[in-house]
Amino acid sequence: SQIPAFDKGFTEVNTSVVVQPIANLQFNVGHRYLNNNPSFLDSSLFVVGGYYRLDENWGVGAQEVYEEATGVLEEQRYSVYRDLTNWVASFGAVIRDNAGVKEYGVLFTVTLKAFPKFGFDLNFDPAGAGQGP
Repeated sequence: SQIPAFDKGFTEVNTSVVVQPIANLQFNVGHRYLNNNPSFLDSSLFVVGGYYRLDENWGVGAQEVYEEATGVLEEQRYSVYRDLTNWVASFGAVIRDNAGVKEYGVLFTVTLKAFPKFGFDLNFDPAGAGQGP
């Protein structure tokens, strides 16, 4: 987060909450507020998502991104996850509203459990790298 100490500068506040009410279910809610940034338009971006583990091997996830400043649902992302013992593979789809132009993408990610930050992505995602639990 950044809040100007004096009259110059811009304000950026990022917040997020992750709740896991039961072992197989996780919800996340986030918000990014940006005001008076010289490089970016003012923004009030909300992110809502969830992940549900169906059984020991399968899970499903979804994420929605809404920009309040423009009133646009910017992104919808849906994925299916498969536990492969030492790896996790996911396959999904993404729909983006890029200034009124609809973009569609397909995601395929394989992640080594020992190094979850290093995944191997094969995606046709209009937003770039895939995101997920």
